[in-house]
Amino acid sequence: LKSNNGCGTNRIVKDKSLIDLKKIKKELKQWIILPNGYDNAQMHNTRIKRCIIAEELLNNDYKDFSPNSLVDFKVYCINGIPRYIWVTYNRVVLDLNMQLYDTEWKMHPEYLRSTSADVYNEKDPLFPKPSCLNEMLEIARKISEPFKQIRVDFYIVNNKPVIGELTMSTGYGFFTEEFLLKLGDMIKLP
Repeated sequence: LKSNNGCGTNRIVKDKSLIDLKKIKKELKQWIILPNGYDNAQMHNTRIKRCIIAEELLNNDYKDFSPNSLVDFKVYCINGIPRYIWVTYNRVVLDLNMQLYDTEWKMHPEYLRSTSADVYNEKDPLFPKPSCLNEMLEIARKISEPFKQIRVDFYIVNNKPVIGELTMSTGYGFFTEEFLLKLGDMIKLP
């Protein structure tokens, strides 16, 4: 279960017979009234029609590498061209690990900025290049074609890319000013 107006508003239900329905309904009501958008410079989120979404629980193809969560492959596309892949994994409340790769799967730690040492650690092993990377990039390219900038997020389930979300507002301060300017310079305006 998740809300469409928040970040981190998720509830994973593995066994419906074990849930406290009253408690979950209360939590969902709180999510819907959250004023998301003011605190993270995503003002467009303040005007969306809020709702709760129930989705199929996806299997984690990378349990050995990321036992706490699915791995999120966030593909940054500029003018319909995939440019970088931000990989986030081991996400738990207020914590995650991340790495940034180009489309040739070369890591770029120089573009990551964080106040949390747990987010990027140079001692972390390189994330394995997904065998379906080319398919993922082709899907991202097709989806991003009409946009100047968009991030297309994927999970990999049974070795196939599954779309997680599309977003126009990305990053939350995880990247250096140099990287953001580099992305901005790639955008071609009429």
